[in-house]
Amino acid sequence: MRKIYFILVASMMLLVGCDLINPNPPTPPQSYGEKPDYNQIFYTTSDNKTVALNLIVAPNVLGFDAELVSNTYENGLGVLTFSDTITIIGVAAFQNCENLVSVTLPDGITVIGAHAFYNTNLTKVTIPNKVTAIGGSAFEDCENITSIMLPESLITIGDRAFMRCINLTNIIIPENVTHIGYYAFFQCEKITNINIPNSVTYIGIAPFKYCESLSSITGKFADGRCLIVNDTLLAFAPSGISEYAIPDNVIRIEYGSFTNCSNLTSVTLPQSLTSIGTHAFYGCSLHDVTIPENVTSIGDGAFSSNEYLSSFSGNFASQDRCCLIVNDTLKAFAPYDSGLQEWRTEFTIPNGIATIGANVFQICLNLTSIEIPSSVTSIRNDAFLGCFNLANVTIPNGVTSIGDRAFSWCEEITTITIPENVTELGSFVFDDCKKLESVYCKPTTPPFQRYEYDSADEAGLFSQNAEGRKIYVPNESVDAYKSARGWSKYADDIIGYNF
Repeated sequence: MRKIYFILVASMMLLVGCDLINPNPPTPPQSYGEKPDYNQIFYTTSDNKTVALNLIVAPNVLGFDAELVSNTYENGLGVLTFSDTITIIGVAAFQNCENLVSVTLPDGITVIGAHAFYNTNLTKVTIPNKVTAIGGSAFEDCENITSIMLPESLITIGDRAFMRCINLTNIIIPENVTHIGYYAFFQCEKITNINIPNSVTYIGIAPFKYCESLSSITGKFADGRCLIVNDTLLAFAPSGISEYAIPDNVIRIEYGSFTNCSNLTSVTLPQSLTSIGTHAFYGCSLHDVTIPENVTSIGDGAFSSNEYLSSFSGNFASQDRCCLIVNDTLKAFAPYDSGLQEWRTEFTIPNGIATIGANVFQICLNLTSIEIPSSVTSIRNDAFLGCFNLANVTIPNGVTSIGDRAFSWCEEITTITIPENVTELGSFVFDDCKKLESVYCKPTTPPFQRYEYDSADEAGLFSQNAEGRKIYVPNESVDAYKSARGWSKYADDIIGYNF
């Protein structure tokens, strides 16, 4: 162990942020120096108490490479002391330590494990110059971090490493970084500029999704506004621009590349384009969209939640220009009528559609009535999610499956009939349908329920409905429904009915 030197109290306060906890802390013990020793971690907390460290011991899980000897908090400073030199911050070591405010790591640290500081209230962290890898979700949901200095030694930034660091305003990616994981800076809302160093060889999908203040992306793979890797557009800097022509060499627009670019009213898609990914333009403000003839696939929700979207033209556009239809699947809907200067409140889905795609009508706030043709057999996830004013909807007899949250938050629906051919339901299908009073479920065999979560109790198929809501099922199937997985939660509301 190297010799530890005592320094001035003021320097200690500056290093670990004690002034945020106690403006006049007592003099710290003289056994602590300016920096933690190789077997120590210094930290401060919002409540002057020790952190509840997670010491995960499991096969194939990265943990601290020495035993924790003590965890003390005295004179405004927390100290973790280990039996030997540590080089690794273990997986989930400080996860959910909500009282954690600042951390100073020893110089020997080379790896910060996945989820190491997930969901903490860190305002300051000192990352040593030997760190080569920051694991997945290492700083995810650290909402109070405003800036962080990444060391020149860094090579890997893991998936979701800084996801939802919503107050992070400045980040410089060092020259040695080769790997930037997917969602790496997802929803870092205040970042304004990103430079990709020449050392980078891999970037995952949607690395800057929801970075609404981002005004420029420069460096390798970048053209100032877009990040394009191997002919695939991965990210867009939306701040300060309303119209954009995507470069001619782009073949694929990846998942979420333009998501929530709320100021973007017009986009020109290149003739080279063959694929538009899931949520590619979700939450933009597009008015009219022309799909190039070479496009062969359009992902779920690619154009959903574009409030003023009025028409589609080109490949896959329906005859009335209100829809995009790909291989009998309804992929997009234009909720605004530019001719009448008003939103479409009623709509009839074209005949021949077999699947209503995910997110298609999501948050169509003005839609009050929808007519679904008999050809439809499947309604995908979130299809009508958040259609708060949708009151009139009839699910056709041919439908066999209804996806997660398909009708969640359709607050005006009072009665719904689940047709007899439905065999599968997702989670939260009718969740938050606050006026739903009567459910007529015709299948004699209780439809199988898929779950997003492990517990059937969390599925919430009919959660937050009207008080006293009843579920009517075939007389001969009452007992089966009351005991079925997922349905048993509503046993007291299930009543036999002669269909």
